[in-house]
Amino acid sequence: MNRPRGRRDFILDSGGVSHFSQSNERIVAWMKYLADEYDGASILVPTLVMTELATGEARDARLHQLLRMIDDPRRPGRFWLDDDPPIAMRAGVLRTRALKQLATRGKRAISVVDAQVVALAEQRSLRHAVTIVTSDVSDIQLLVDLTGRPNIGVQSV
Repeated sequence: MNRPRGRRDFILDSGGVSHFSQSNERIVAWMKYLADEYDGASILVPTLVMTELATGEARDARLHQLLRMIDDPRRPGRFWLDDDPPIAMRAGVLRTRALKQLATRGKRAISVVDAQVVALAEQRSLRHAVTIVTSDVSDIQLLVDLTGRPNIGVQSV
């Protein structure tokens, strides 16, 4: 089997988590695809994404089920991505730069969570390639472009 060399992490933003939590078959098929196509692929979820998605209602069961499915029993809980002050600062810088660019196009908002997701991806991209899985491709791509990192991809769901 001809696989890409190196490792690749896949970071799910809120749209990615929502997309895959809708169907067990969807996440199972995608995980199988990643296992077939990549050596060392990891699926990661920034903790801040759960702030956007968790409701405390019954529908959270689908989120919890997805998180159990992507958890690696050999390394439990290693799928979470936590930020720290330098990442938060970098996210703020990226968001401010993006807002300045968007202002020239008449758009005035960009998500703090999107900026955090991209800042986390930027940090991980120093070690290996990263793909952000999102339903908000235009904002994520703008933020990724501002990082200048060539090994961060954006995948639409």
